[in-house]
Amino acid sequence: MPRFIAVTILFFSTIHLNSGFSQENKRLVDYIGTYTYGNLDPIYLEDDNGVPDSSFAMCNYGQLEIYYKYDSMFFSLSICNATYHIGEVSGYIEMVDDKKGKYVREDEVEGCVLHFEFKDSVISVQEIDCIPWHGARANFSGDYTYANRNAFSDIKHKVEAAIVVNEFFKHFNNYDAEKMGALMTNDCVLYGSDNGVVSKNIDKKGFMKVIGKGGGFEEKIFNLQVKADDKLAVAWMDFSFIFKGKIHHCGINQFNLINTDDGWKIYSIIDSRHETACDSYSVGEIDEDPAVNFIKGTIDDAMNKWHHSAAIADELNFFNFMAEDCIYLGTDASERWTKEEFKEFATPHFEKGKAWDFKTNWRNIYFHKDMELAWFEESLDTWMGECRGSGVIEFTNIGWKLKHYNLSVTIDNDKIKSFIELVGEE
Repeated sequence: MPRFIAVTILFFSTIHLNSGFSQENKRLVDYIGTYTYGNLDPIYLEDDNGVPDSSFAMCNYGQLEIYYKYDSMFFSLSICNATYHIGEVSGYIEMVDDKKGKYVREDEVEGCVLHFEFKDSVISVQEIDCIPWHGARANFSGDYTYANRNAFSDIKHKVEAAIVVNEFFKHFNNYDAEKMGALMTNDCVLYGSDNGVVSKNIDKKGFMKVIGKGGGFEEKIFNLQVKADDKLAVAWMDFSFIFKGKIHHCGINQFNLINTDDGWKIYSIIDSRHETACDSYSVGEIDEDPAVNFIKGTIDDAMNKWHHSAAIADELNFFNFMAEDCIYLGTDASERWTKEEFKEFATPHFEKGKAWDFKTNWRNIYFHKDMELAWFEESLDTWMGECRGSGVIEFTNIGWKLKHYNLSVTIDNDKIKSFIELVGEE
């Protein structure tokens, strides 16, 4: 094979995915997270001798949580300033436009109004007289700076980045340089490494020119992994380069992506490669696409966290994972609940500090062709013995949401007659 092709081109298997995850409402999802201002350490005032007095201190810090609940934007705000005047307020943010929102709370004595202005990593809060929630000498106003990103947003960005990378693979293997180039920034550069030496190889224009010629090559990838936040993502994977039906070389590909107004774009690609010891990189036994495995992993993680939330009595995250129109079918014939009905039933159990502890034995996941809707079946280790669960899960602008869940107990066939006698059925 010509060296310029082997060094300058990454070859990928065709992955049949639809990049249908919408960028709409992304502006709201990007604000999810924790924001802070000030200094957590107290400021001790000095006595007459200039010695810090630990009994009299000032504080100056605040924490703002932006999160989703019932598919809407909510906040929780706590502050401590002046001479330990502490205040807390929480509620729904009504968005006025893309960058501004407001909170209005009416009280029999006095109300509370907050104005929010969103500036990427900073959220400015302006208070309009909320004394009942913090005392006269404190104030909710301030510039709250991003501290950490909520996990829901991370899942969304990881999946979106994986979809873009795999669309790139599909167009590459079809030698469709135009569609492939649309997923790259104009200044995208490809790098390659031989024997540990990394060199700049080719720019976007040169890369597209070579791909457009075709050449009977194919690259199969597996073990796809993605890390992402709201602006940057890194995707990497093992690969085997196939030329004329045989493995020519193998290694690791790494994609660097940036989140633009037009969605995720690839701005650099680098690979490592060697021509020996490629047996471990063979994908002959892989029975499905790497991207499907990756997205299944996000569902597995979400479902396991949902079950774990019940075990540790985390009521907020347990019910936030369920869509507003979710239906839960329990083991009793009467247990067909809407989300609110199920919450009414379950809340007393959560209030005890532990609801139920289900451990997953196995789970199978299946997808609709657009990858935005999935259904699953699972085996659970429970206090009732082995139970089976099945359900439907949908990908939304804030991650996976459970739409339907059915829990059932299992009964051995040789015990069915005894079971029928026990429940009094003819």
